Amino acid sequence: MKNFSYFIKEAFSSLSSNKTVTFMTLITIVISLIVTGFIQLVSVNLVHISNQLSSNFEFNIYIKDSVADEELESVRQDILQVAMVDDAVLMTKSEAFQEFKSKMSDDPLLKGLSEEDNPFRNRFMVTVTDLNQADRVMDEIRMISEVDAISDNLETSQKLVDAREKINLYSIIIYLALALLCLSIISNIINVSIFSRRKHINIMKYVGATNWFVKTPFVIEGVLVGLFGAIFSTVLLAYGYHLIYPKIYMVMQGVFLIQPMAIFYQLLGINTVYGVCIGGLGAGFAVNKYLKV
Repeated sequence: MKNFSYFIKEAFSSLSSNKTVTFMTLITIVISLIVTGFIQLVSVNLVHISNQLSSNFEFNIYIKDSVADEELESVRQDILQVAMVDDAVLMTKSEAFQEFKSKMSDDPLLKGLSEEDNPFRNRFMVTVTDLNQADRVMDEIRMISEVDAISDNLETSQKLVDAREKINLYSIIIYLALALLCLSIISNIINVSIFSRRKHINIMKYVGATNWFVKTPFVIEGVLVGLFGAIFSTVLLAYGYHLIYPKIYMVMQGVFLIQPMAIFYQLLGINTVYGVCIGGLGAGFAVNKYLKV
């Protein structure tokens, strides 16, 4: 316990007495974690979306204008009879028209547009439980006489689902590359601080201090900087994600991003491990060459 309190005291003393090096190390870790955190946000959301699409794929079924409103429920039941169809939600042309007007309310061209000029058609938003069966489902739905057309993003969705493994692989590669780069930069930065204390290290070695006793305060110093950097970068990333989440949510239909609070804890966990490891290893590598006396 005496050794541990000594290590902590030395680490905080070093942080306060080497403010420039501490700040440079902190900024390096924060920038690195923001870059890797952004990549993580994109990759986990792409995987999350691809999982949704593969298990809950949605497309639009447009109904012929000649079909009366009273017949729409019968058409819905016919659609639901098709295997692998999970749900069919009706969007009437009146509802589609009102939704369009609310989104484009600032457009002056819409001011004189009335319900009689409604260009939309009745449609069903159909959900399929298995993306791999979507082609067969759509072929069966086309055989229903009241169906006019089908709109889907099947090809794009299939590519996104197929890209899940590549997304994870590329994310890991980028993480490792940035980790090595950050580790090298931090080692060089910390090395500047340790160089000024090399005589102190040599004296400790000459009087019998072990390598781990000399190294531990520097490693704790690096761990603390990494921890502070992880917390700071996570707060910035989570705040930015919180700002853009509602805007993306309004644009995307049928798929949902990971909730901001869930992504915060995920980012905090990964960034903490990343920052602590990079900070500790960087300090450890930097002090190693001064332990040989």
